Amino acid sequence: MAHFTQRDVREQRKNRKRAFLCIFLFIPLLLAGYFLFAISNKTLNSETVEKIVLSSKQTKTITLTERADIKLIMDAVAGAKKITQSARPLSEYTEVTFVCSDKYTKDTWRMYFSKSANDALLLNEEDRVYMLQSEDALRLMTDDLFAFLYKIAPPKLTLKLGEEERSVSPTYSWHYFVADGTERQTKNDEVTNTKFTTDKLPVFDIADTPDDVKLSVTVGTDVKTGTFADLATFLQNAKKADVRITASWANPEADGYYGTAEYAFILEYTAEA
Repeated sequence: MAHFTQRDVREQRKNRKRAFLCIFLFIPLLLAGYFLFAISNKTLNSETVEKIVLSSKQTKTITLTERADIKLIMDAVAGAKKITQSARPLSEYTEVTFVCSDKYTKDTWRMYFSKSANDALLLNEEDRVYMLQSEDALRLMTDDLFAFLYKIAPPKLTLKLGEEERSVSPTYSWHYFVADGTERQTKNDEVTNTKFTTDKLPVFDIADTPDDVKLSVTVGTDVKTGTFADLATFLQNAKKADVRITASWANPEADGYYGTAEYAFILEYTAEA
């Protein structure tokens, strides 16, 4: 028969207190570990994401917090199907990066758009490749958030004045087609009174080569029209010239856009005659 002394009883009480204290201290650590595991393994979706930061080479960084915008993107992510590889090099697509987050979790996705809604890809942080459902890709590509996927305005005119390079924004009337074939129109009527001073003969360049270009140079009351090749002749003896360049694009079936742009500026030409 076991015999317990008063000292043994005190030791047992101390041991029980120590065990209770250890359990009491361990519970918060266990809960913290559980919540850390839950947070790190949380799947973001259209209900849990609080914001999406969108960026690409074609547009400034945009922060999206509206539920409709978040749902549009996250539903497309959720519906994507895993594939082994893309049909062509990613360099042939337009890349858009999405950083989706809530208070604790952040996921980064890269979407790749072609001209067709049937060929839109999604890459996760491990570079696993997914294909967007055609209907989801089409919803993205026709939403105003993704207008930058298209040429929504004519290019600026590049003006080289010796070693200097300047740009001129046009006024324009412009049409472009989105992925579902819908035609959209934009325009800019704001005229900028840009002035350049140079003793060098200007050299012009317009990206996305226009189908037709016309040059008009007004010196005093004398108006002369022609092509870029005529500029040197038009500027003879001119100290101040009003230059207007009209460019037009007229092949929508091949380009996906058409329209007319006018580039206007004042040139103070200081070269000796």
